[in-house]
Amino acid sequence: MRTSNAIAPLTAALAVAVAGGGCGGSGSGGNAAAKKTPGGASGRAIVLVQGVYKDKTTEVTGVVFEARQGLVLTANHAMENAPNINVKLSNGTLTHARQVARAQCHDMAVLRLFPKPPGLVALPLARSAGASVGEPVTTLTYVTTSTSGATQLTRIPGTVSALGVREAFPPLPATGPFIAHQSRLLPGAAGSPVLDAQGRMIGLNTLVGHPRSPALPGVEYALTSDYIARRLGQLRPGVGGALGGWGAEHNACHAALHKLIGVGHVHVPNSAGGP
Repeated sequence: MRTSNAIAPLTAALAVAVAGGGCGGSGSGGNAAAKKTPGGASGRAIVLVQGVYKDKTTEVTGVVFEARQGLVLTANHAMENAPNINVKLSNGTLTHARQVARAQCHDMAVLRLFPKPPGLVALPLARSAGASVGEPVTTLTYVTTSTSGATQLTRIPGTVSALGVREAFPPLPATGPFIAHQSRLLPGAAGSPVLDAQGRMIGLNTLVGHPRSPALPGVEYALTSDYIARRLGQLRPGVGGALGGWGAEHNACHAALHKLIGVGHVHVPNSAGGP
């Protein structure tokens, strides 16, 4: 298995993105393209992620958070050991991806696009420390329409209901910190970004639609962007998907995640390596 340099300069790039706290990114397309996309320029960073297995295809949402290397944050459960991962951009471009890191207890994965499409737009992580209970938030997610079966990018409003929450999705251990928010999300919203009133990404929705304890109808949970930034800062170049810093979580939660999502314990090394 080859050594991947997919995220070698990630820590420095992430520090700039978080410090800026913006919602833009690199790429081309202009204001006209942004106006045609739900969520404006932020919406152009939202992607549809498909884990393609032999007998099924699972779909969730993802977000390009670093454009130069083509890095995407998404929900790990949808492509856990998937032989192939497809990614569809908001403009309809179809490309592929490989996992370069995964945190299974938190249902978070980092993907690298290949080939990297030109003109990628990123939605960098902002600081979540300033979030407050009662403030409005927006989730940008792909939703499958009941009439045509097509997926479309959709804005879903919500309200922050609690901060610093720890939550259990049995048999996974309790994890966090989460932003709890009241939003009407469907399972495909797992891996979608939560934006504050200024359009900045302050969280990433996790394990949407999976049983949790305690069950609170109408409440969803998003990993805080500050937590995500800290975890990304732990990553170093490594071999395949077992990158330095997240190995302990893999060992503790791999079997539990497989039990939760009903996928057998099968390793597919090529799905985790870098291109």
